[in-house]
Amino acid sequence: MADRAGIAAGWRGRAGEAGWLALGLTTVILATALLGPEVAMLAAYGPLIVLRYLADERPDRAQIRRALGRMAPFALLIGWLVLTRLLPGLKDFLEQTGRIAPFRGTPAWPPLFHAGTWLVVAAVLTGWLRGHAAAFPTEIRAAWRTGRLAVLTILTFSMMAELLSGSGIAGSLASGLFEALGRWSILLTPLISAVFGALANSGNAANGLFMGSQASLATKASLNLGAVIALQHAAALSLNMVSPVRMAIVCGLAGTPRRERDAYRAMAPFAAVAVALLLAVSLMVVLGGP
Repeated sequence: MADRAGIAAGWRGRAGEAGWLALGLTTVILATALLGPEVAMLAAYGPLIVLRYLADERPDRAQIRRALGRMAPFALLIGWLVLTRLLPGLKDFLEQTGRIAPFRGTPAWPPLFHAGTWLVVAAVLTGWLRGHAAAFPTEIRAAWRTGRLAVLTILTFSMMAELLSGSGIAGSLASGLFEALGRWSILLTPLISAVFGALANSGNAANGLFMGSQASLATKASLNLGAVIALQHAAALSLNMVSPVRMAIVCGLAGTPRRERDAYRAMAPFAAVAVALLLAVSLMVVLGGP
């Protein structure tokens, strides 16, 4: 696909890209284990982007100074997020201050600890300090037009998940699937989760709908509970790259609106590989036993 797009590279360049990709995945895994999933990608890929810039551009001192001026807000933000995860006292303070728990039995939201809050704060402060405050209303309207479908979809599926869980439907579905298919039902539910994840452009809806059922299936089939939960998370995110929301955003950014069908045809091989890997991992979980 890169060759067809006019971005050709030799085998040395391809091997280099594979090495960067492997390094990125390794650092993300380590950062997730150390810092948690909320800030792992920022903490891992921020330094890698700097290294890639230095390796590709080989900037002189003047270029480095200009780059530092542009990237300073990102570096400060990432450093602050890392500190909020590494310093126990600061972490506890931010987690407990201003916690919002509107409904009983649901996870509380600590706004001062959530990475999204600090991303918004950093964006507003940077825009204000650099004299771009007048653009805020336009950017807010554009952000809402772009993200409202995803927001409303996630809210809808979250409400459905609450109903399924509270009514006992999720547990009944798990029991029915296990009675019909036994432990092989684990092969079916990840595919359903992948479809729901693609429709919602998020793993939240699929996890909310099916995580309880998956955990019940794992218990009934005497499978490794951690492996089944990890499989559910991976399944819910596996087809996000071909979600309708992302296809619409990509076509809009590329200046090719109403060309979503072409984008789907181009992405179909990647989606097929994701489904094949998902089935392979599901089979490993089923055959692996407890």
